[in-house]
Amino acid sequence: MPSTLSYRYGTVSMTFHWLIAALVLTNVGLGLSFDNFPRGSETLLEVVLVHKSIGLTVLVLSVLRLLWRLMHKAPPLPADMNPALKVLGRASHVLLYFLIIALPLTGWGIVSASSLGVPTHYFGLFDWPNLQYFANLPREQRAPYRELFDNTHVLLAWTAIGLIVLHISAALYHQFVRRDDVLRRMLPVSRQSLARVEITFGLILAFCLLSFVNELDVLGQRCYYMGDLSPDVFCVRPWLYWTAWILSIAAILSGLYWFFQNRRETTTD
Repeated sequence: MPSTLSYRYGTVSMTFHWLIAALVLTNVGLGLSFDNFPRGSETLLEVVLVHKSIGLTVLVLSVLRLLWRLMHKAPPLPADMNPALKVLGRASHVLLYFLIIALPLTGWGIVSASSLGVPTHYFGLFDWPNLQYFANLPREQRAPYRELFDNTHVLLAWTAIGLIVLHISAALYHQFVRRDDVLRRMLPVSRQSLARVEITFGLILAFCLLSFVNELDVLGQRCYYMGDLSPDVFCVRPWLYWTAWILSIAAILSGLYWFFQNRRETTTD
């Protein structure tokens, strides 16, 4: 049995992980909410400013986390785990590291190549400078870069959403199907407290999925019922909408199952 120090992630790694995860999920929610506000409204501008500030924070923390990860080896995966799953797990982690750095970088590029040429007022504290190469270009030469960064940012954002779902599903698979301690490596709790964490996590996951469904509903109504089919509006496809609904219901039912399963195991013990 490996020692606790080699078996679990350290405090610094856990702090980076959960802080970045919370900020990324918050920014995904903010990004999806943009279409809920009238264009050019003061509220939308404030939401966008918070979105950009959080993104830059994620960029700095992600670079620091990557440097820390390069200097500190990750705990080993279970010895009896399928080799193909190990490769898939490591590949998904590499892609996650890439996304949490590339996403805010493309966002920074969008602001830098904007025709407005206005820097990000970081949480209202100071001006975060634009990337000088793009900021110094004539306005008409910035437009292609702005479009490239914008399209790449959207593509990476949806890729990140899909990978986050896969990452969470893998953690739940380890915890409730394999019943190993892979999830607990990144949780700052004891084994005895894990049941309460499982229930809380299930409720949070269900809430996030239902919120996502609500955003899809708003976007879908805008596209299909109000006839807003302009190229810059994301139109929800029915399969995506119903998939989100099914995942939400599955999360709620799974949470109830885990709750009663934990109660039964506690009573038996």
